[in-house]
Amino acid sequence: MRAMRGGTQKQRLVVEPFAVSVPTAKTVVSSGRTPLASGNVLAGSSVGANAILSLVNDLDAKTGGIRIEGQTTRIQDIFSLANSFGRPLQNGWELRGKATADLHWNWSAVTVPAWNGRADVTQAILQVAGLNQPVQIENVRAEWRNAVRKFTLGKVSAFGASWSGSVEQPGILPSDFGEVEIAPWSFQLQADHLDATELDRWIGPRARPGWLQRLLPPGLGGSSAPEPPSVVLRRIRASGDLRVDELTIEKIKFKQFSAQTNLTALKLSMRNVQTQWSGGEVKGSVEAAFSAKPRYEIAASFERISIAQMPWLAKLSDRLAGTAYGRLEVHAGGVGRDALLRSLDGKGDIRLSNVELRGWDVAGTMAIGEWKTGISRWAAGAGTFHLTDGGFDLNSLRLASPAGEFLLKGSVTFSEDADLTAESHLTGRNARAENFVRFMQISGPLAEPKVSLEKTTAQQPGD
Repeated sequence: MRAMRGGTQKQRLVVEPFAVSVPTAKTVVSSGRTPLASGNVLAGSSVGANAILSLVNDLDAKTGGIRIEGQTTRIQDIFSLANSFGRPLQNGWELRGKATADLHWNWSAVTVPAWNGRADVTQAILQVAGLNQPVQIENVRAEWRNAVRKFTLGKVSAFGASWSGSVEQPGILPSDFGEVEIAPWSFQLQADHLDATELDRWIGPRARPGWLQRLLPPGLGGSSAPEPPSVVLRRIRASGDLRVDELTIEKIKFKQFSAQTNLTALKLSMRNVQTQWSGGEVKGSVEAAFSAKPRYEIAASFERISIAQMPWLAKLSDRLAGTAYGRLEVHAGGVGRDALLRSLDGKGDIRLSNVELRGWDVAGTMAIGEWKTGISRWAAGAGTFHLTDGGFDLNSLRLASPAGEFLLKGSVTFSEDADLTAESHLTGRNARAENFVRFMQISGPLAEPKVSLEKTTAQQPGD
């Protein structure tokens, strides 16, 4: 601490700005005491932080404040210093990096003392109990204004994405950083890319016990048996708007994803979800519970989806055309891809329009019982389906054209192996007196399926 100057005049206590240097933790000697120095930083020590402090207090009005301006290359040393004075600032999280700040602690007889000012954190690493990987902070500004704190993200890397936007928390309790109950947060966040696989790595219940025990305070199990990794995240209540440029779930890639999001006690709810997929639009809702065994529920409707752009039909995209509409409900649970697939359960319906298959005349093939090249067209179609741990079960899909109806049912695994049965009913001029019905079996990889034909006579009424 450098030279200080202050005094009282007209019932005002004033301490003029003076400099304080905080050495890094390495400069503390083995006895636990730091050697004194007259007006100078410790000889041979490494300064972790420099600050200018000043104080003004009106003794009559009972108002005043302390101002702190400074910078540090090791913000963790500031937290250690606060701990030494019995004011722990970290509660289930740990921050390391650089910071600059201009903060005021103001008080009066009619208001509760609170921080005001700003702090800029750069080139930092944030570890949070419950997250399996640290958050990389390139630039974040924190602002305190009349018991409201706001964090503006310049560039933050977390969950495999780069984030920008702001997070705000009103109504901070007088205990400031050390409160047990966290006030609700509101946010406006945008990410460039999110992948479901990365999210599972970050949030899945895999946090290392040693890391968790170090981060948690004694009241939450830091000095005894560790609590579940979600103990800190469970206290978070947050809501706001979330936008993601690209969201990937396995082979499904959504673009321009947006949702009104709420997170309370490790339960995530997304409403008014809107996103672009395969040339069309998807709307719906998402419910997730991040417990020891996470659970997910999705309800969605889709419209104007290009059949040729669906990821499962990518190898046939040059031969397909048409538009799809419909709805979907999905339920799943567990940690990791295998567990999610084993628990997968879902259903939905689909409607098709202007379907075209180039290179194969399906109606002609089934009419003559031999392969016929050409183009197949269906004006409309409708069907229902189920999702299971094995893949996609098509209960029935009926395609209609002027020449007749084409029925398709069966299953397609997640490895894109098909086991489908097709049935053709000719109408109009193509219908024959004997009313032939032809069946087709489609099996093997979707890219190169095996096709076999069988001709039978349809049952007549009363048979």
